[in-house]
Amino acid sequence: MSTNTRNNGPFAKFFVGVIFCIVGFMFFHFVAADGMKNGKASLNWPYTQGQIVKSKVHSYIKSDSDGSRRMYEPIIQTKYIINNEIKYTSKINVAGRVSSSSSTGARNTVNKYTVGKIVNVYYNPEDITYAILETGVPTLTYATYYGSIVFMAIGALLALSSLLKLVVVIGAVVFGVSFAFGKKKDENKNFTPAKPISSKDLLNQKPEAKVKSSPKSSQDDEDDAFDI
Repeated sequence: MSTNTRNNGPFAKFFVGVIFCIVGFMFFHFVAADGMKNGKASLNWPYTQGQIVKSKVHSYIKSDSDGSRRMYEPIIQTKYIINNEIKYTSKINVAGRVSSSSSTGARNTVNKYTVGKIVNVYYNPEDITYAILETGVPTLTYATYYGSIVFMAIGALLALSSLLKLVVVIGAVVFGVSFAFGKKKDENKNFTPAKPISSKDLLNQKPEAKVKSSPKSSQDDEDDAFDI
């Protein structure tokens, strides 16, 4: 059996589907769902004024299975005061810090929020340390939210289709074994063993009478001799 056949078997597809479901659920529950919830809620958050104290483009090298590439992300830090307490936030929106292989987006953000600029800071009334500069649900959060749902759906389809194949295979095997044992049982049921003959019956058994053939007459012999 080839490697591709083994890898494409129902067991392999089932476990791949389960992994898809787990990864999709983790992204949905721990990243996307909170982002959607906070993004929608931020539209009604109170705000205060703050000031940009840091604004720069940070670059770094990212290595993965596709190789190494340079990534860029904007670093924006804002100072704001709530209840006479000075707070700092590095979030721009509920998506948090976002990096890209293109420096264009990061530079545009840095040019938008220059050092010393006065901005509105929207904060969570239940947690005043959670503050952002832009309210609403960002595009990245939408993509993560619906992407994780699609991921889970693909995993569920793979797992269910593979599970159905396994059930069919197991059912066929069980049916075949049951049919074979049932047929064997019927054969044993219809078979009647011969009754053993005891020594007493053997002694009492009468010998079969021999039939004596009558001798031929001379006339018969003559007829046989001349019968052509």
